[in-house]
Amino acid sequence: MAALSFVLPQGNELASGGNVYNRELVRALERLAEAPGAGAVGRAAPSVRTLTPAEFRRKIAAGEAGDYFVDTLNLADAEVLERKVPGQRALLVVHHLPSLEPGMSPENPAIVLERVTLPLFDAFVATSPLTAELLARRGFARERIRIVEPGLPAVELGPPSVESPYRALLVANLIPRKGVRELLFALAARTLPTDPFTLDIVGRVDIDPAYAETVGRVITRSSTLAERVRWQPAVAYDAMGVHYRSASVLLSAASMETFGMALAEARAYGVPILAFDGGYAKHHFEDGVNGRLFDSIEALADEFLRLVRDAAAMRALFESARRTATPGPSTWDRAALRLLAQL
Repeated sequence: MAALSFVLPQGNELASGGNVYNRELVRALERLAEAPGAGAVGRAAPSVRTLTPAEFRRKIAAGEAGDYFVDTLNLADAEVLERKVPGQRALLVVHHLPSLEPGMSPENPAIVLERVTLPLFDAFVATSPLTAELLARRGFARERIRIVEPGLPAVELGPPSVESPYRALLVANLIPRKGVRELLFALAARTLPTDPFTLDIVGRVDIDPAYAETVGRVITRSSTLAERVRWQPAVAYDAMGVHYRSASVLLSAASMETFGMALAEARAYGVPILAFDGGYAKHHFEDGVNGRLFDSIEALADEFLRLVRDAAAMRALFESARRTATPGPSTWDRAALRLLAQL
């Protein structure tokens, strides 16, 4: 099998689900390449390398054979695939598509670019069955779609963290699709001074600074949230365990999750989930057992505050989530093997 080349977007060292997926999958593939016979169906795993977008364009133009995995953030570089020759195979790693952003016009340049470039790819790596189905509905043959869900880090459960005041956790970069501002609006209108909770938001603020600024204003202008909400603008992937182990509940207000890595990680750590029904979110927990699913942000906020005001209900949900936790060693190697088996 020819070398596997992963084209990483600019800023690939920054915190995002897509960057974590790319990095951890590449690391797992590298580990397999160093272990002869550990690849797909008993064969040695192929070598793997990472490329900058400029290097990718040069190698395609030069006709260098191999499998090229392109992040959806690099769709602007994919136009070079019109010059692709036999022996070169291009696979789009579909973390998120511009067309899944709420409120985007069909004539938005990003949407137009998506329509033009997606047919240039030989195959797609979908990070969830939901993404695979979205691609199939757009007319792409199912045999061209490989599903490789994200792995999980090694997870060790800590002592339970369900004592009042409760610590809620929200893991999301501050962009409109994640619904952070809307959830804070709902909480600001409903929270009483006596409600025993804090809320830690872990996520980047640099992707959409204007939106992040509006989130900050909601917090500072609310007498009930200003002292409760704490920001962690950037946390390394390997350091997230301390946040999950000390959380009483995870909140998710995203309007669209093509997978939802934070939800999968919360499930592994035994943290109950309160989530808006957006995309793939509902597949990470069983509604009424280790989480709750809502059709509005307001209903999510209402249930969260009901739980923080009812210690018995909060403890029951938390203990149920702990019983259904899925801790264990890292599963990124299994994700890498799934990819190799489908190549």
